[in-house]
Amino acid sequence: MISDRFSLRAAGVILGVLLVTQTGLFAKAKDKFWRHSLSEAQTEARQAGKPLLLHFHASWCGPCKQMEAEVLHTTEVKRALCDRVVGVKIDFDQHPEIVEKYGIDSIPADVLISPSGKLLTKSVGYQAKNAYLSILATAEKKTFDEVMLAKKAAEAKKLAEERALAQKNNPAPKVNEIVPEEIVAPKKSKLIVGLDGYCPVTLWRTREWNKGKTAFGADFQGVRFYFNSLADRDDFLAEPTRYAPQLLGCDPVALWETERAIAGTAKYAAFFDGELYLFNAVANRDRFKQSPPQFTKTRHVNLQDIERADTRIGMKD
Repeated sequence: MISDRFSLRAAGVILGVLLVTQTGLFAKAKDKFWRHSLSEAQTEARQAGKPLLLHFHASWCGPCKQMEAEVLHTTEVKRALCDRVVGVKIDFDQHPEIVEKYGIDSIPADVLISPSGKLLTKSVGYQAKNAYLSILATAEKKTFDEVMLAKKAAEAKKLAEERALAQKNNPAPKVNEIVPEEIVAPKKSKLIVGLDGYCPVTLWRTREWNKGKTAFGADFQGVRFYFNSLADRDDFLAEPTRYAPQLLGCDPVALWETERAIAGTAKYAAFFDGELYLFNAVANRDRFKQSPPQFTKTRHVNLQDIERADTRIGMKD
């Protein structure tokens, strides 16, 4: 009898161990899409160039449990955690320092951070699946824009450093200009100022409108551009087609529809595929955004054929 009791007790212990082990394995498999270490998740997101998703929850939180069951482990969310974001769960009670850092006073809550550490979005309360996926998609789009802008800025900086080093090692020879007395310099003709005087290099790098200075000017295809610095001007001269408006600054929509080369304006501008286009009216710019490839097929415009509302003479600082 004692032997039988011992056998039953031993069998119960073994069964309990198996149940605990299987439960642990199941929980681990269930949460394999979520990270549980913030530092490791931050490193992974930074290296992969993905937004970091922090999901704050607690064992006593009813909406947290509901969201856990209905949203966090759906096929669509798990796919997003594999391809688009790096997710980490933060227990509200176990990590008060993280809770305080991100100002979490109600749960469930979700915070999305860019790879550089910039706050992208913050949502509080239960989120349905579609709303949750929309939040993740918005964070992914913002991250992509940030990464691409940083990449372009880094490329531009590297190019400027290489040019500066090349100029230092191979300085250009000095040229002294001599104008014979009998030759009279021609009078200044009307000058076409590109981008209404804004610096095209600054615009391309930062998407910000900054007026150039007359001390730093350069001509390209019969148009005068002004720049914020000598380095910006040198970058432009090294690769003008990167920074100058396409189609000599004329409106691509008007050119496509009327075959007239009508000058656009900096007031209505848009970037597409890294190239700048100017428009004569906001309606044309809006039409361009709907189908850019349709209007970017034409690539050749003659300067003398462009219709301009006015022609500028010089420019004030």
